[in-house]
Order: sequence, then C-alpha cells, then structure tokens
Amino acid sequence: MNPFVRYTAATIAACLLLAGCEKSRPETAEAESPRSIEQLRLAAEQGDAQAQNDLGAAYYDGTGVDQDIAEAVKWLRSAAEQEIPSAQSLLAWSYFETNAVSGLEAVKWARKAADRKDPSGAVVLELLYLNDLSAFDSDPVVMDFRHLLPRAEREARQGNPAMQALTALIYHYGTPKPNTRKAVKWIKRAAEQLVEARVLLGHLYYLGEEVRQNKEEGLRLIREAAEQGSCYGQCILGVILLAREKDGEGIKWLRLAAEQGVEEAQFLMGALYSDGRYIPQDYPEAARWYRLAAEQGYAEAQQSLGHAYLEGQGVPKDEEEAARWFMKATLQGHEPDSPFKTCLFSHQTALLFKPKGF
Repeated sequence: MNPFVRYTAATIAACLLLAGCEKSRPETAEAESPRSIEQLRLAAEQGDAQAQNDLGAAYYDGTGVDQDIAEAVKWLRSAAEQEIPSAQSLLAWSYFETNAVSGLEAVKWARKAADRKDPSGAVVLELLYLNDLSAFDSDPVVMDFRHLLPRAEREARQGNPAMQALTALIYHYGTPKPNTRKAVKWIKRAAEQLVEARVLLGHLYYLGEEVRQNKEEGLRLIREAAEQGSCYGQCILGVILLAREKDGEGIKWLRLAAEQGVEEAQFLMGALYSDGRYIPQDYPEAARWYRLAAEQGYAEAQQSLGHAYLEGQGVPKDEEEAARWFMKATLQGHEPDSPFKTCLFSHQTALLFKPKGF
C-alpha cells in the first residue's frame, strides 16, 4: 500500500474507533443522556465496562477532559478485558501510536476486535501489519477485507464519510481484485466531508494515479486540506511548493507539519538543514529534526541520525551511537546507504532533490 494511503487509512481508523466507542453504548433510555466525566469515573471504578470504554475514549480524544493517553489506555484496557470490541480496537491503536508495548500486544487486541467483526479493529490490524510485519510472527493477517464491505458500503450510502473512505480503500486495497472505479467514486464522496480523504484525492489528481492527471486541482485540494489543519496535507503541500520553487511558503508548511509531530516532515526538515539548498545549512538543527523523527521509529531518520553520529555532524562523533541507530533502521528493513526516498509519493528520488519544475 502507498505509504500516504496508509496515513489516510490511519485517520479513517481513528474516526471509526471513536465512532465505534459511541455506537457501543446500549440503546436504552438511560443511555440517551450522556453521563458526565465524573459519573463515568464513578461507574468505571465500580467495574462498569461501558463506562470504562467511554471514559477511555474521552481521555483519548480530549472530550470533556484534558487529553491523557496514559489514562485512556488504563481505562480502555479495563474495558477491553471485559470484551468490549471498540475498547479493544482503540487500545490497540493507542499502543500503535505510542509504541508503549510490543507490536505483538497491539496485534493481540486488534485481532480480538477484528474477530468480533469490529470494522475499526480490522483496519487497525491492517495498519499494524503494514507497519511491522515482524509483530505477526508466523501468523500474518490476511489482507482481505471483503467481509467488511457490506456494512461499510451501507453506511457509506447513508453519508458516513469515514465509511465512504473505508469503502474506497477496501475496493482498492482490501480485495483480491481491485475495483478502481468504485474506489475513486467513494473517495470523492468522502472528500466532501473528510479532510484526509481530500488530501488523498488531491494526491491522486496531482500524480495522475487512478484519475486523469490534474495538478492544479490536486494542489487546490491539498492546500484546502492543509489550511483546514491536515498535518499530512501540510507536509505534502510543503514538498510540492518547494519543488515548484516557492521555497519560503513550502518550508512554512513543512515546518508546521513537523512541529505537529509528522515524522516524515521532521525527517524532511532534517534533510533540508543538512542539504543547505533551500535554507542555510545547519547540522545541529538537522540532527535535532532527525532525532525527533527517529524517536518515532522513522527508519530513514534513524539512518540519517546514525550518519550524523558517524561523521560528527551536528552531534559529537560517536561510533557506538551511530551503530545503535543504524541497527534500529536495519531492523525495520531499511537498506543502508539507499537513495533518499520520499515516503509521501513513492518515487525513487525525493521530490525535494529533483530538478526544480516538478
């Protein structure tokens, strides 16, 4: 799967996870009136699985309470152990986002939810598989999500944008024979409401993948999403603008994405400071950005940080530390000294370092 599509799928998964937490509430008269955080806490402390699920989701999303992922994980795990599928899915996703436990633990909970036909659990399971195949050991997930299609398409027709985007991804990636026409139809529908789907559609138009190429329409959609707060849209917009010789604006958007924690943008900022073509060369700043991305598990940044330690560029020369980062990158399948690749567009050479005029 195209790496950027994976991030779009991640956003869709997050939408489904939170929607799943909402739908997991029983349809009773009492459930019609949402409970306050304090009411949820009292019930959760008494072992109410649904309250634990709802409280965990609130802490995860920052709804009615300050966001606190550690507190979210605590309550979600309690609910997950009581077999609440939405809690199992969101717990797995939280583990995936924070790298707090081994991949095997995240896979265990996602698989429990997927086995109970929870659609968000199946999406999380796919994302875990794409992120870390080794976490599946000898029991890899079968990348076939046709069993989710009837429900996803039914809710897509009812106007659910996350389900519209999920339907598109299933038609294109989750079946043995992709149906590109239907995939494009549903991603267009999703893009009307879901900002990350708009970025994906813009990406397809810009590169001419699955649709007739229209760079200006692609750029319009990506810019619109970036202005609406899509950090991945901001990252892609920055790359495109740099390639179009709009250096100042491109760096502005790329930096904004990097400051929001997008590891690809952090890596690219490191590459820009190291290269010195678009901004003054600054090895310490390059190493700082590489480290931020490397600590999030981004293999190319780990490789680059290793080189920084090996050469003493921006950090004290330290061959042992260099070897440690090289090993981290290698364990993720990164080929040492491979050409710099963009994880956004699947090209062999990064757009940033192609001849200008792209």
